[in-house]
Amino acid sequence: MKSKKYLAIIALLLVCITVFSLFAACEKAGNRQDTSSEEAGNNSGNESSDNPSHSSDNNQGDDDSDDTFSPLDPSFVPDIDKTYIIDPVINNSYDGINRYIGAYDFSAPEQIAVPDGRAVSDIVGAANVGGKYNFTQLPYLTEGAEMVAHDLGSSVYRFAMGPEYKEVYTFNHSWSDVYSLKELAQTSAYAQVFSNSDLRTFVISATEFNRLAYEKVATENRDPNYFTQDYVRVTNEFYDLAKYLLQTYGSQNKTFIISTADGDEVFGEIYDKCTINGGTTQRKALVETYYRYLNARQNGINKAVAEVKASKAKVYGCIEVNYISSQITGVANRPRIVDEVIPHTYADLYSFNDSYTALGYKNLVSELTYLLSKIPNPNKDFDGKRNVILGGISYAANTEGADGQLNAIASSVIQAVEWGVQYVVYDSYFCTTRTDSSLDDRPTNGNMAGCWLVCPDGSYAPIFWYLKGLNDGKNYMEKTPLLRLEVLE
Repeated sequence: MKSKKYLAIIALLLVCITVFSLFAACEKAGNRQDTSSEEAGNNSGNESSDNPSHSSDNNQGDDDSDDTFSPLDPSFVPDIDKTYIIDPVINNSYDGINRYIGAYDFSAPEQIAVPDGRAVSDIVGAANVGGKYNFTQLPYLTEGAEMVAHDLGSSVYRFAMGPEYKEVYTFNHSWSDVYSLKELAQTSAYAQVFSNSDLRTFVISATEFNRLAYEKVATENRDPNYFTQDYVRVTNEFYDLAKYLLQTYGSQNKTFIISTADGDEVFGEIYDKCTINGGTTQRKALVETYYRYLNARQNGINKAVAEVKASKAKVYGCIEVNYISSQITGVANRPRIVDEVIPHTYADLYSFNDSYTALGYKNLVSELTYLLSKIPNPNKDFDGKRNVILGGISYAANTEGADGQLNAIASSVIQAVEWGVQYVVYDSYFCTTRTDSSLDDRPTNGNMAGCWLVCPDGSYAPIFWYLKGLNDGKNYMEKTPLLRLEVLE
């Protein structure tokens, strides 16, 4: 009996020890879980602060709301008073800034009387030619196209095609070697832009690859007939490009404007070098050589258009002038091609790349009207219309004064559209001109001239919000969204 009593006591002790051990283990595990949760919370907080899109330093609004957000979350509603610093590319495709603008009830923008009833978004666009900075890993030509279409809300995009394509669009693309405008149009970067369903008008600053060297009129005293074979070659290259565009995109309602660029700059530089025997004979030869060259381009386009009749797409030739009046402040007072050359041409459209009327040096409407008076009879597609585009309008905010940029450009756009231009191109989406001597590092706002819609630091110029408002039908000036693009490292 006594042994059974001892066995019962031992069994009871073992039960107690087991229960105590289990209790201690559970408590220890609970403490470990609490510690892990606390550490996870601390690590989560640190991770959020290191993430530029979540950091409170990057959201400069005055509220104390949680900065963590996912723009892809259906419940995400952006705060119009918060600054969002964003990467506009989501899931490897361009998404843009619109989802961050918020639900503010914007009023309608200033009304513009468009003579032919078109939407402003089909008239007012922007250029991307040789900008000095970028914001995505997309090819630079594509980045500009996406920003013009999605952010600015325009269907009009100006860009360049020619032998300097690798230097003009250097960011994020491994270019292959090509030897003609048609081959360049077939590259993936250009094909992607032409295929963009949100873009319908392409203003192309095009230069033939085997360039006609009309400077030889001055440097080698050549006459216009010296270039006879060159005119034929130019015609053929522009024929090939135009026919390719019409055939490749013929099922789409797209317009391709194949333009010269900065005509008076080109003409004027050579004109000044014509000095033999006073230069009179050379300058006359230069005028003829230049208009025969311009007509050779148009001849190629006309031939392609005549052959490809079923295309919905349109291809037009365009000639661009820089200066119209004489006695322009800061501009050499030499003969203008509007007087010397244009009357001998027959392009479909004529462009004014305007760098001076916004500064108050001349009246824009007067300049456009004078240009129109010198243009021969237009293509029948422009019967009853003015076959003129404002191929570039700019104002250097840093070198000329930031306060005047918005008012000057806004006034110019309104005047041009109401006068009846076919298109207006702001020059440029990204500023192209540095004011310092460093050419390799990423520029700051302060060392650029300031002709921009988006600045190097990712902020948007007021003129961007004005033009976007015209295109979107909203007045972003009364409550400007606080957005900035994330700057690439």
